[in-house]
Amino acid sequence: MQYKEIKNRVQVIRYVGYDRDKKRAITKMLGSIDKYSLVIPDELNNALSEDEKSELQAYIQTKRQENHDSSLQYNVKSLPAIMHLVSTTGSNVLDTIDDELAGKYWEAIQTLSKALKSAGHPKPKKPRKTNGEPDDKQMQIGEI
Repeated sequence: MQYKEIKNRVQVIRYVGYDRDKKRAITKMLGSIDKYSLVIPDELNNALSEDEKSELQAYIQTKRQENHDSSLQYNVKSLPAIMHLVSTTGSNVLDTIDDELAGKYWEAIQTLSKALKSAGHPKPKKPRKTNGEPDDKQMQIGEI
């Protein structure tokens, strides 16, 4: 079996044999599945042998795992930006959430903190302030 991704479809192709005159493989397209839902249509399922069905199921399982891993990687990379956006938004979005949701946020932050530490990413230390340096919240002269 071969699988050929074309746009938003995956073509399922069966190897039939070899044509010595043309010096190439003989293949037959049995059908296609949606690249994102990965659901096997009935007509394709009926055209497959038991071995081919198990091979296609293994391919689908692999693709679903790849999609899950990719989605998780995207979410991990975008999490800091989302957290920053929520915490610095001009409106009082955090004032509108209930205590239960706030508790879930705090629990998630603690869990994430523990996971980062166990993965070898300790919390960065804040730089020490010297007497001459204003902190972030103070305005310097001339910025008014």
